[in-house]
Amino acid sequence: SALSEQGDLPLWYPNAGNGFPQVNLQWISWVFNPIGFLLSVVRPYDYLSLAVENVIWRTIGFAGAFVFARQWVGNSLGATAIAITYVGSGTMAWAALSYSALIGQMFAPWVLVGGSMAIRAPTWPHVIHAGGVLGLSLGVMVWSAYPGAWVSAPVVSGPLLVALAMTHANGLRKLSAASGIALVLVLL
Repeated sequence: SALSEQGDLPLWYPNAGNGFPQVNLQWISWVFNPIGFLLSVVRPYDYLSLAVENVIWRTIGFAGAFVFARQWVGNSLGATAIAITYVGSGTMAWAALSYSALIGQMFAPWVLVGGSMAIRAPTWPHVIHAGGVLGLSLGVMVWSAYPGAWVSAPVVSGPLLVALAMTHANGLRKLSAASGIALVLVLL
């Protein structure tokens, strides 16, 4: 309590039940993500660090939503509106209560970007690159310690990507290959 009044976030709050992780409402997720870790190395992890981390993760989510929307909408204004809607949605407000959930949700658009890159890939080396983007996105979701986002990304993104793949020659084959590469990368 005294530490919180000074702007510091203690790792453990002993007065709730038998103790409670204080950095986050549900998980001490800054330990599991590189941005939070780097912020805690540079300076004491306080409310300012929490706000900076929030902006960084939301910027990553905005960029992913923008890139995906730009690929399919075709203009920057529409893609910007879609990205703002994604990052500012009610689900993202809820995700701010748990940085693990926020990190997972901010990489969900990058799953769509990786799948879309695979579908539209002109050559097989581009498919391998797309598999890397897909694997990195899913890997960060796993690493953020929020398995719900990792499960929801394929469940929500999968049908959309399959539908998009069916509109392109060899789209399903390319998407399957990139998904296989992504799975191998996540399991490593």
